[in-house]
Amino acid sequence: MMARIWAAGFAVMASVTAFADTPANDEYSLGEIVVTAQKRSESLQRVPISIAVLTADQLIQSKFDSPSDLAAQIPNLQVNGINGEGTPIFSLRGVSMFDYSANQSSPVASYIDEVYKGNFVLFGVEMFDLERVEVLRGPQGTLYGKNTPGGAINFITRKPRFDTEGFIKAGIGNYDRREVEGALQGALIPDRVAARFAFT
Repeated sequence: MMARIWAAGFAVMASVTAFADTPANDEYSLGEIVVTAQKRSESLQRVPISIAVLTADQLIQSKFDSPSDLAAQIPNLQVNGINGEGTPIFSLRGVSMFDYSANQSSPVASYIDEVYKGNFVLFGVEMFDLERVEVLRGPQGTLYGKNTPGGAINFITRKPRFDTEGFIKAGIGNYDRREVEGALQGALIPDRVAARFAFT
């Protein structure tokens, strides 16, 4: 009786091992996401920070065009505005401003290509041609400075590359809505200087 139980257990272990050795299907595997949350490029899986990332494809699918749209995509992030969507006030993990005067800095710091945007009034522009958005839950004071007890939001735009490519897309909607967006990039001096022009 003992020999039969041991043999059955060995057969189950062998089948599990054989299943684990089969290669994973690439169709269902996640691609590597490279972030700069610690101010250097590294894989998202190796960053020891609570971070949420929206890639360029996710931004396009969610029709992202203003910082206020982040609240629908990022857990623990709320966006309020004293003057509508043009002046978003971020609240991350419950940490936010309590004085909404224009000369105050938010405890959730915002950066566009590593340039600090200290005032929420500076976000009254449309966001487009983004490579990704990184939301670092706070506190991030040791890495991003004293104004980040709630966290940091990094907007990273697409960088120019040497290959020539571009796109243009247009749309119409109700209430006489018309929109056009596009970008064009290429090498000005081969292998030395590249430029990218984007518009909306």
